[in-house]
Amino acid sequence: MRRMRAIAAAILAGTMFLSACGSKAQQPAADSQSGGARDRVIVTLNSEPTSLHAGLATSVVASFVGTQLFDPLVVKNSQGEIVPCLAKSWEYSEEDMAYTFELRDDVTFHNGDKMTAEDVAFSYQTIMDSGYSNVLTSFIENMEVVDDAHVRLNCKMPYGPALECMAQPAMGILSKAAYEENPDAFVRNPVGTGAYKLVEWKSGASITMEANEDYFAGAPAIKNVDFIIYNNAATSAALALENGELDVLTTVASTDYDRLEASDKLQFLATSGSVVDFVMFSMKDGSPFVDENLRLAVAYAIDKEAVLMGALEARELWPTHWCLPIPQAYRLHSSPVRSGEGKRISGKGRIPGWH
Repeated sequence: MRRMRAIAAAILAGTMFLSACGSKAQQPAADSQSGGARDRVIVTLNSEPTSLHAGLATSVVASFVGTQLFDPLVVKNSQGEIVPCLAKSWEYSEEDMAYTFELRDDVTFHNGDKMTAEDVAFSYQTIMDSGYSNVLTSFIENMEVVDDAHVRLNCKMPYGPALECMAQPAMGILSKAAYEENPDAFVRNPVGTGAYKLVEWKSGASITMEANEDYFAGAPAIKNVDFIIYNNAATSAALALENGELDVLTTVASTDYDRLEASDKLQFLATSGSVVDFVMFSMKDGSPFVDENLRLAVAYAIDKEAVLMGALEARELWPTHWCLPIPQAYRLHSSPVRSGEGKRISGKGRIPGWH
């Protein structure tokens, strides 16, 4: 689990530009250099997203950027609790294995259209059909319209972290009309309900957004946000931050960490977050990883403490689950390093090359 790290120029004074469902608009951050209020923030991206809707791509960056453009039915607050967003309330029926959501009636898309139950049902089906978010949607049978103000999520089975899944950025609600007009173009010209709307996307360079003045939770105080794409050039971005060309650096290279943290010109913010890095195995026909014993062998063979100390300089935490906070129904499992355990387990499956 990553400790979320961001370096912000002192003029931000720690003020966040990201708006969350249900939050009230804040006063603009003060500019310590000019004494006036700021209405633009420049933020780094360490790579370019393939889509601006996280449910239509596999990019982590798409989640970060897309959160500004799209809202899900529910979200997690700073304490990790599930709270309303586009849905005002919900009920769960154990007998029907279904969640019924009551929708807000004051939400509009960036194109001015009112959000409807049809948009919600269409969004879920589109995200499910894309296949990019199967880890979040595999328990879902369908999302159906009950009436103008309600939708019902039918589940294939009881699923403890269902609301956790629905609170992810990938489950943001999109405009049915805008998507159906041109599905291929939608990933670069999205229409959502978020606190910001897209102004321009320059491939390989930047993504520019402006405040949604009609946002149901209140217009953001910071009116303009520029995401500058550095394509994994974290050190170059760090130098740009120190030179005053950037306001927020979201990815800090290990070689720059101590220097930036010690700088009296910058404010360093670090907190435990819910971003999990993980290894995925190919399960296609012919892949040796279809054998569970080989996957277990790899898990046992990885010296987790060495990874944390060597590659990450002990600045990260090892997660116990992909979804944080951990669902109550989940049984914790860990894989400590054991001498020879990886080869012993792999031998059960008679994997070629493992003796």
